[in-house]
Amino acid sequence: MATVPIITLTTDFGAGSTYPAQMKGVILSIAPHARVIDITHDVPPQDVLEGALALEAAVPAFPAGTIHVAIVDPGVGSQRLAIAVHTDLGVFVGPDNGLFELVLRTADLRNAVALDRPAYHRALVAPTFHGRDIFAPVAAHLANGAGLDVVGSAIGTLTRLPIPEARRVGVEVHGEVLTADRFGNLITSIRTADLAEWDMPSLEVIVGGAASAVMGRTYADVPVGELIAYLGSSGRLEVGVREGNALRQLGAGRGTGVIVKPG
Repeated sequence: MATVPIITLTTDFGAGSTYPAQMKGVILSIAPHARVIDITHDVPPQDVLEGALALEAAVPAFPAGTIHVAIVDPGVGSQRLAIAVHTDLGVFVGPDNGLFELVLRTADLRNAVALDRPAYHRALVAPTFHGRDIFAPVAAHLANGAGLDVVGSAIGTLTRLPIPEARRVGVEVHGEVLTADRFGNLITSIRTADLAEWDMPSLEVIVGGAASAVMGRTYADVPVGELIAYLGSSGRLEVGVREGNALRQLGAGRGTGVIVKPG
């Protein structure tokens, strides 16, 4: 039985807007057999880093060969390129603004193209809605079997997105909060690999220079209302509150410092 192509959508359009539905309509008009899955449409407006983090978390759950369309595009209509990138994880279609930075760091990049072939776009391209008029139809043509070399011209470099990284400072690991999930758990720039050589139960995690969290495996390792740090499903160090909200309790946000040190 032939495999049904999967196309995912990640945008900042808002789940309550018609924009995602317009994109799906274009995709299904060209590739009616495609399966279209929403990752999220609730990326904060114009927040490219937040979009990159959403892709980093979600893409590994999908089969290789999935076509991932992502639009968080404050530069729409400018000189920024529209691109498609082929990797071992799948194909990524969207703006060349660093949105795919995090997933590409762990992928085997095979080739990338600028989407400069109007035959694979909608007949009329709105300068403010490339998601519907360029990215959606290109994804649909890819789902129908078109190669990257058909829908665009090869490019050698992609725009990078500066993303804070963890760093060693003496016996400590320093990082910062990148985002928070809907439960108020803080997701940091410190990756699981940054702590690989440490004895986890003995570590102390300091947030914002004051609040201290113990390391644990699950929220149940601390009493209700207490802080806990743990290696989250995102592959990053996270800080939460059992049955609470660390974002509100700590008044933390993107850029708040996080230090891991021996307890």
